[in-house]
Formats: sequence, C-alpha cells, structure tokens
Amino acid sequence: MLRPTRSSPVPSGQTEYVDRNLQNERTYYYGVRAIRQDAGTTARGPVSPRVAATPVRAAPVAAPTNLVAAPSANAVRLSWAASVDRNVAAYVIYRGGERGEAVRIGSVRTPATTFIDRDLAPGTYRYRVTAQDATARASESAPSNEVTVTVP
Repeated sequence: MLRPTRSSPVPSGQTEYVDRNLQNERTYYYGVRAIRQDAGTTARGPVSPRVAATPVRAAPVAAPTNLVAAPSANAVRLSWAASVDRNVAAYVIYRGGERGEAVRIGSVRTPATTFIDRDLAPGTYRYRVTAQDATARASESAPSNEVTVTVP
C-alpha cells in the first residue's frame, strides 16, 4: 500500500524513526532524504532507495483450553473451549502415538470447537489443538492441554 507522501522531520543526528498506527499485513514503503537549512535557504538531497516494511502481529493468538477426548470404536471425538482471541480463523489438531512426535492430522474453521478423528486402529493416542490466526502468515498459538485416550 502506498502511504500518501508525507514528511516526518527528525532531529539532526537521529538515525531511526518509528511509524505508529499501521495496519498489520499491509506493506508500507519508506525513503529518507537529507535536508539542510542555512541562512533562509533549504537544500534537499536525493531520496534514498525505497524500502518495504510489512508489520505483522507480534504475539500469537491465545491457545484453546480444556481439550477433552471421547474414544469409541475406531474413532475419537475431541472438543475444546475456544480461544479468547477474536482473530482466530481455525483450530489445528495434532495426534501422536504413545511415544514420538505429534503430527498435524486436520483442522476446523471457527466457530467449530469439535473434531472427530476416524478410522483409527485400536491403541493409545495423544492429542493437542492449537489456534491459528487470520493473518496472511497464519501463525499458531501454543498448544492446548494434551489428552491421552485408548481406542478399544
């Protein structure tokens, strides 16, 4: 997004500037120009090459809570309390065996807070859920509590 051209003078010797009140996920372009004022005359140097900056959300969304699992024959039904963050677009579900790393097995769009993991062999499984924000980079929250279930 091209921001209207504006001048933001800074004191001589200052080498940084913070532009505030920007929108996340929008690109802004900046250039710098030296200006010298002496005896009523103003001399302007050339504008530096433009640089792009795209602010992003610095903090991840809040994690979902109270994950619970209900096993049945060949399936596990998961449910959880929604994230308190309004910027959540989806929930990502992870499953692992008794040992080893959990892997992503699916996702649901908000406002859904349930997921059924189907076609499971008998055994013990671990689950956790994360919240994913609605930004272009789709960052994830910390994981929910982990639950362990045994499928008969």
